[in-house]
Amino acid sequence: MVKRSNSNSKNQIRKIFVFNFVKILFGEHSSSPRRKALKITYIYFLIGSLWILLSEKLVEFLIKEQSIIILVSIVKGWVYVFITSILIFSLIFTEMKKVTESKDKIKKINDELNREKKFMEAIFNSMPGIVYLYDDKSNLVRWNKKYNEMTGFSTKELSGMSLLEWYQGDEKTRKSVLEAIERATNTGFGDVEANLQIKDGTTIPMYLTASPVKIEGKSYFTGIGIDITQRNILNKKLEKYQLLAERANDAMLFLDKEGNILEVNDAAIKIYGYTYKEFLSISIFDLRHVEKPDHIIEQMEIANKEGTIFETIHYLKNGNSMPVEVSSQGTFLGDRRILLSIVRDITERKKAEEEIIYLSYHDQLTGLYNRRFYEEELKRLDTERNMPITVVMADVNGLKLTNDAFGHKAGDMLLEKISNILKRECGANESISRIGGDEFVILLPRTDKKEAIEIVRRINVAIANEKMENVIVSISIGFGVKQDISEDINEVFKKAEANMYRNKLSESSIMRSKTVELIMKSLYEKSNTELVHSKRTSEICKAIAIKLNFEEDDINNIRIAGLMHDIGKIGINENILNKVEKLNSDEWHDIMRHSEVGYQILRSVNEFSKIADYVLEHHESWNGKGYPQGLKGEEIHIEARIIAVADSYDTMISDRTYRRALSEEEAIKEIKRCSGTQFDPDIAKVFVEKVLGKGW
Repeated sequence: MVKRSNSNSKNQIRKIFVFNFVKILFGEHSSSPRRKALKITYIYFLIGSLWILLSEKLVEFLIKEQSIIILVSIVKGWVYVFITSILIFSLIFTEMKKVTESKDKIKKINDELNREKKFMEAIFNSMPGIVYLYDDKSNLVRWNKKYNEMTGFSTKELSGMSLLEWYQGDEKTRKSVLEAIERATNTGFGDVEANLQIKDGTTIPMYLTASPVKIEGKSYFTGIGIDITQRNILNKKLEKYQLLAERANDAMLFLDKEGNILEVNDAAIKIYGYTYKEFLSISIFDLRHVEKPDHIIEQMEIANKEGTIFETIHYLKNGNSMPVEVSSQGTFLGDRRILLSIVRDITERKKAEEEIIYLSYHDQLTGLYNRRFYEEELKRLDTERNMPITVVMADVNGLKLTNDAFGHKAGDMLLEKISNILKRECGANESISRIGGDEFVILLPRTDKKEAIEIVRRINVAIANEKMENVIVSISIGFGVKQDISEDINEVFKKAEANMYRNKLSESSIMRSKTVELIMKSLYEKSNTELVHSKRTSEICKAIAIKLNFEEDDINNIRIAGLMHDIGKIGINENILNKVEKLNSDEWHDIMRHSEVGYQILRSVNEFSKIADYVLEHHESWNGKGYPQGLKGEEIHIEARIIAVADSYDTMISDRTYRRALSEEEAIKEIKRCSGTQFDPDIAKVFVEKVLGKGW
């Protein structure tokens, strides 16, 4: 019973041993260092136990002699030690090899991890903006070096800093940041533009992002922040440029290198009449109505290289042409090379330039060519193919007299009248120039003397038949003909001028006399009072001159002077001459000018030039307080002193619109009173005593 029980115990131990052995060799934790050591121990124990049992049984079976058994046992021990040493070496070598290989793998993995760590840190710290990681309580836990550099805070100061600390006192920005965090939580991404407060108290405009992440089960949010200062500056500039482009009056065209229109501003749409869409379907060649000529392509190449400004013609959608000034410059739109052309409508400028050019070569009053054109045209025409050349010189008779008598408006009308006659009789294609106030020159290429005579005759006939109210239309003409190219054209001009002056000597004086007669007639038509007054003044002047024993010619001159003493009033408005009310200061000023105007009229006519001085001075006073020169005493011509007495006396005894006539006694009394002040006392006394027969 006991024996059986011991046998069972041994079997149970064997089972436990075998189980543990198998578990050690093939269990799930067999790869741990402890298990590996136990594994080697069990193997060693198992082999040793088997060797002892099996070798003992084998020796007992084969050898019977005790001494040999002892020797075999010794050898057996050596063999066991040798075999187990080899076995243990093999096991230990295998395990050590695995350990070494594992260490190499671990080192390799660690090296790779270190490289990745450095690489990620390099990326992390080289980001152009800030990179951050905030925990679920919005405290900063990780950041890159840029965060320190940009904000000025140290690592210690940044550690644990709350998100909202960056926006203290800026509730609007705080709200925007929290809303971005909420969007990130709900959608996975949030962004915001905010002013980040840095250590020195200033702010930096930033673009910030946020994305939620989980690390080891804990919630964080990470993101980047980019300084948008420069972007904001550029945006402001862009807004200004956009405003300039949209509000500009000039058209702006963006062209590619083939001339296709890529973009236009509002002004271009307004000016050309094309819609935006239509513009993008046409090219610059469509605006110029050409098929890519070489000179336009060359212009585009120059514009692309160095920029250029030029003038050309563009055509609007409705077909109308428009002169433009184009400033074109090559530039980049992104990475694409384009041309920016600013196009200005210069229609008005061109009109002004044409007008300036016209005025520089034309007389503004008559529309004829001026002296500048004449001088250039004379040189141009002076060629052999234009032989013979006739130069016609014409001078208006009595222009100054007309201006003095009737005003410059009448003189201008006279010039226009004569200009129209010259154009009509010579032909619109001939070169007619006004080279002076009253001088005209006509250049007639391929015109001989016979033809010139006929042209001059037509002009004279037309002038003779022309009529103007109160003005005599008259000109003096002379001409010269260049027959051969060797002749000096300037000498031909001088010849024409000499011929003209020769004719003028006879024609002008006759015309001036007629003009004076016409002036007197016109004056009398304006005021009948002036007619009666002039005649009576003339008779009084004659009577005084006789009593003073003047020569017959002098008596005649003083008579004519008395008749014409108020000829200058032709330039005074008849409303002033016939005014009933008292004259104001401006009207008196006009009246006082009549002696000077009369002088200018009469001095231009030879036969009246002598009496012109008398007319000028007839309102001078003996005491020097008269006008217009303030002469006194015998500085005044005696004829003027006579006219002064005669004029005043007749004025006093005649009814005027502004007062009644004085009696003869009242007038004589006034003459006496003003004797020695206004009037020459001797002449006044002769007039009263010898002409009127009254006592002094």
